[in-house]
Amino acid sequence: MTSDPKDCFDADCRLKVSGPTTIRLDAEKFHYPALNVVEVGRDSLRYQVDYPQGGGAEQILGPGGSGSFGFRSQPPVEVKLESVKGGTALLALTPGKSG
Repeated sequence: MTSDPKDCFDADCRLKVSGPTTIRLDAEKFHYPALNVVEVGRDSLRYQVDYPQGGGAEQILGPGGSGSFGFRSQPPVEVKLESVKGGTALLALTPGKSG
């Protein structure tokens, strides 16, 4: 477990976040350069991913909720909100298998 977003560059980490945070990713491997935590609520976390060619996607997760994002044959990034306690979220990132 870490509180430093730099430890998540390979999309393999458990990160504690309490507010807006940019998590830089290996764009060569995952296509997307970053995941942006936009908000940590009392019982949720909202994140967005900007597409390199414009546009993007946003998702809100509750505790135990998960999602993923990926591009074509590159491995997806799996995102899970493990918990939210006292304004701090525990977010797990995992690299998925290439499609």
